[in-house]
Amino acid sequence: MRVPPPVRNRERRAAQDGGVAIDVPFTPGRVDALEEETDVESFAWLEPAADGFRN
Repeated sequence: MRVPPPVRNRERRAAQDGGVAIDVPFTPGRVDALEEETDVESFAWLEPAADGFRN
């Protein structure tokens, strides 16, 4: 789905009109937690019992 430029930049233009500079850093990927910070065993129940794509 493509979002038209006026919608994408609405917040930036509103901030500029209000005299506020916006700089939001972005790092792509999942960087919310490290593996050692995650309780891996508590997520084990999310593994499927059967998978039609794997034998």
